[in-house]
Amino acid sequence: MLIRKSIILFIVSLFWSRYFSYSQSVYVNTPNGIFELNGGAGNCSFIPLTNPCGPEINILNMALFKDTLYYTLSTGELKRFKLGTPGSCELLTQVPGSNSMTVDKNGILYLAGGNRLSKYNPYTNQITLLDTMPCQSSGDLTFYRDKLLLAGRNPNSPVSGIFEININNPPASTNYMNTDNFSFFGLISFPRSCNKSRFFGLASKGSNTEMVELDLENKTVSGVICTLPMEIYDAASNTENGNDDNVLITNLNIYPPCIPMTTGGVEISSFYPSPGDIIYKLDNTVSNTSGSFSDISVGTHTITAIAPSGRCSSDTTFTIPPPAALVKTVDARQSHCNLDNGWIKINLNAYPANAYSSINNGPFTHTLQYSNLSPGNYYVQVKNGPNCYFDTSISIQNINDVKPNIRIQTKDQVCFANNGSIHLDLTGNDSPYFYQLNNGDFISNNEFADLSPATYKINIKNNFDCQWDTFAVIAPYTLSPVSVNIEHTDPTCRGISNGTIKVNINGSQPPYYFLINYHSYNNGQAITGFTEGNYSIEIRNGDQCIVDSMTQSLKMNFEPACNDVYIPNAFTPNNDGKNDLFRPVYSYFIKNITMRIYNRFGQKLYEGSGDKISWNGVYKNILQPTDIYVYTLTYTDYYGKPKLLKGTVALIR
Repeated sequence: MLIRKSIILFIVSLFWSRYFSYSQSVYVNTPNGIFELNGGAGNCSFIPLTNPCGPEINILNMALFKDTLYYTLSTGELKRFKLGTPGSCELLTQVPGSNSMTVDKNGILYLAGGNRLSKYNPYTNQITLLDTMPCQSSGDLTFYRDKLLLAGRNPNSPVSGIFEININNPPASTNYMNTDNFSFFGLISFPRSCNKSRFFGLASKGSNTEMVELDLENKTVSGVICTLPMEIYDAASNTENGNDDNVLITNLNIYPPCIPMTTGGVEISSFYPSPGDIIYKLDNTVSNTSGSFSDISVGTHTITAIAPSGRCSSDTTFTIPPPAALVKTVDARQSHCNLDNGWIKINLNAYPANAYSSINNGPFTHTLQYSNLSPGNYYVQVKNGPNCYFDTSISIQNINDVKPNIRIQTKDQVCFANNGSIHLDLTGNDSPYFYQLNNGDFISNNEFADLSPATYKINIKNNFDCQWDTFAVIAPYTLSPVSVNIEHTDPTCRGISNGTIKVNINGSQPPYYFLINYHSYNNGQAITGFTEGNYSIEIRNGDQCIVDSMTQSLKMNFEPACNDVYIPNAFTPNNDGKNDLFRPVYSYFIKNITMRIYNRFGQKLYEGSGDKISWNGVYKNILQPTDIYVYTLTYTDYYGKPKLLKGTVALIR
């Protein structure tokens, strides 16, 4: 058995009972099918309704828009049918789980399940989840004075109520009114005059349903009016969209007179929730049910839209302006280069905005520009309303555009990279020009870069899509060989870094230069300051392309003197920049050297090892006096033998 809903809201229409019979449409679904409430305000009488979709016992939600009844099943199917029309049943889609549904004035459905609000557009068959609400749905949705109301409850409270749902921001929805001790599963409204209705809530009582009168304007509960001997799951009404039995004017099209005509026309459409034809009355004289009027004189007029019952009506005014030319100008562009690229453009006067046009006796549409036209004669018609016409003939000629003067500049490949380029300069009368390389996209840039060697097809088109082709060649790079002569001198143990390298290059792509360990030098330049080692040499030509590469090795030359260590016998640490340090002099081949300094009392004043040992005559930040000091020097010589030297040195201040 279906779970009973807590609150269901629906609206019905009631015509003025003193002079007219009731015309509301209110339907409820029960475990035994769909029924129509036919007793009017405060009356609980009902009759069964035949469902064109067949007997349904699991209907959850219902909504009524004009003569179309929508409903959902517990399995999620959304269906609809037209009242009184056999065979009109349609299965629309699957909808999210919901227990509340209603429809707005535009025919858009709103559904709620739990705290989620969704909408369904029957024109596009699209479902949209809007957001979550701060309340739980327990019955039905409906519109009241453009407010979306939900029968629901606060999840933090067991008390039911009616909530005002913010469609644009559902989390901001608020409580609309409390319902005392009644727990409603539906709301119904019975119009008693235009824009005035009596409202009732439906409350469950065992297997019956009580109808309780409500004052939604003052948000109060009046009391029980009558009892329905049935369980109701949901309801639908032809006024649940909030229209409240009022005639709603939805559209007004004015057709001003065209010269030489002196009268215009108007078309009006409107909406009324109950069945029957709306009557339209022009200036309280001429009337019809189509809403279309012609032969209206220049000036201000009034149209009244009257409900089928004659009880409710709405007025609107409009103005027929003085006669004017419908069309201001008709512009045309000729076809170019035998292409279908001509066009005709119709320019209307400022009024009206809804004219129709036709070309070569084709159908009338809202189109005011016709493109992709081939050369030929065209018959153009424009109309606005039944008595406003314009026609003319336009000839589209072919124009063979003159080919522009094309100047091409290319840059060939350099150093085997994809660095070629094509630059085009065009002189002509039909700019702007567009450029295409090898059947790619047309672009406005007239330069193509980063190209590899090849022959390129170039298409050029002007502003009228006329095209011309040409080509350009990017030549591959040719590298000429070179002859290289390297002169060098090896470093010596006495100079250590006094080696030299000189590179002489001859070839047909000067100026040449070379790099040694990534440092650049001019051709034929002698470079000094090299010690023992291997040096990478790279040869480049005038295009900065690598032509050749090689390695030059330098080896330290040994001489007998390179195995000696020279030790001075005196130094003068007076900070004059001359002989301020005591240090041994030795060659590249002397290794593992350690020096120690002692005073005459055997106290060690200094000890140092490595390549840069020296003593400045200071011990613990104290300048040592003029005196004779003892040194020892240990090292490994060229042959790998350990050596020890001892001696004295004079410190002079």
